[in-house]
Amino acid sequence: MSLASKFETILFLCLIFIVTSCGSQRPMVTDVVVSSKSYDSQVYVSANAAIDIGNTAIPNLTLPIILPQSGKDIGSISIYTDYVSDQANFEVDINVSAIANFKTSQQRLPNGDYLPLIGNNEVIKVPVEDKGFVYLTVTDGAFALGATINLRNLDRLGRRLGRSSVFPMFNIRNVLGSAGIYTSRSSGKNGFGLFVDLSSILDTSDILNPPKPLIDRVEDNMISVKEFAFQKLDYTSIVPKKNLKRRLNKSLYSTFR
Repeated sequence: MSLASKFETILFLCLIFIVTSCGSQRPMVTDVVVSSKSYDSQVYVSANAAIDIGNTAIPNLTLPIILPQSGKDIGSISIYTDYVSDQANFEVDINVSAIANFKTSQQRLPNGDYLPLIGNNEVIKVPVEDKGFVYLTVTDGAFALGATINLRNLDRLGRRLGRSSVFPMFNIRNVLGSAGIYTSRSSGKNGFGLFVDLSSILDTSDILNPPKPLIDRVEDNMISVKEFAFQKLDYTSIVPKKNLKRRLNKSLYSTFR
């Protein structure tokens, strides 16, 4: 195993220890700012999070969110390091009105684990090129937005550790959310994700207020608003189970054999 691979494994194990030690669940978000604005009858949401994932190398990457059906650009997701402050950041900017009436289904993280915060709720999922996804779910009086971005430099770590996810919850500036890392043995399914409950800044009626004929009609890419009713968000942190922790310890031991 190369020195870089050993280093990545140690970093992830340290991350597991920090998150799960002493029963604590240390968030990977140190600050977050969320906002919304309306323009031309469309609602735009922005979430900017300062993230802490140890010494993991963060690429500077901005991906446009393009609707597959129409080719319309409705926003972007970005991950980058501010080299002045040496702070890693993850940003999501999206026109939520543009997708609020799309079909919903139950979805998972790219590695197959449950979506943080959203859980088993019905969700709108929009691909972001071949490198990530945006997720939108509307519950009975709550609104959650998520985004994942695959990081190629975590593929080697994923092959070593297999399927695992670490997504502690955070509560910053009255914003509840979850952020963390997911890994898999399959390339292209390792990365970072951010999920936020935006009900504190946005009323769902601002989003789901289609013309009357659409409310009870389901067409190619439209859904009934009723399908979103009575869902609940899941405010439980996602941390490794004991058997995964044992496997990680074994992996660390084999690293130095």
